[in-house]
Amino acid sequence: MYTEHGKGKHAGDGMDKYLPERDRLETPFVKYSADAVFSGHEHLYARRTVHGIAYIITGSGGAPLYADDRDGDFYHFIIMTVDGDTVGAEAVDINRKVRDRF
Repeated sequence: MYTEHGKGKHAGDGMDKYLPERDRLETPFVKYSADAVFSGHEHLYARRTVHGIAYIITGSGGAPLYADDRDGDFYHFIIMTVDGDTVGAEAVDINRKVRDRF
């Protein structure tokens, strides 16, 4: 839903190109206080917080990557943890290095 210009190949060509539709899709996430929304499409890892919701692009499941390492160009997986009402996540690369934690 939210891409970052200068990273990946789809900035300006995803939901950010269709703002009314994006806002309509986002409405229930805000209304029901979603903690996070996961998506793909870009072949990289990225996280951005909008309206208190973490939007995570986790798109490195097999296709060739095309960003720079500092821009999320690393194969990874996400580990989610739940402890009562607390939810956490880590983006871990294939060398088991934690690249992001939220």
